[in-house]
Amino acid sequence: MNKIYLSLGSNIGDTKSNLDKAVELLREKVDILNQSSYYETEPVGYKDQDWFLNIVLEGETGLGPEELLRFTQG
Repeated sequence: MNKIYLSLGSNIGDTKSNLDKAVELLREKVDILNQSSYYETEPVGYKDQDWFLNIVLEGETGLGPEELLRFTQG
């Protein structure tokens, strides 16, 4: 198993629901060991947008780096 850390953020729609759904989808391939509390961050660069709601996950997966990237972007 490979230990991973993922940082997730959302600033569109129901941000908490979006993050919760992402966590549930990740559980298909990732054993989530720990999840941070939710925290808000100011956008960087293009500032004329809503703030982000974020979480960080610690997990383990049998996927390699490229497989995990494809899974998270798919």
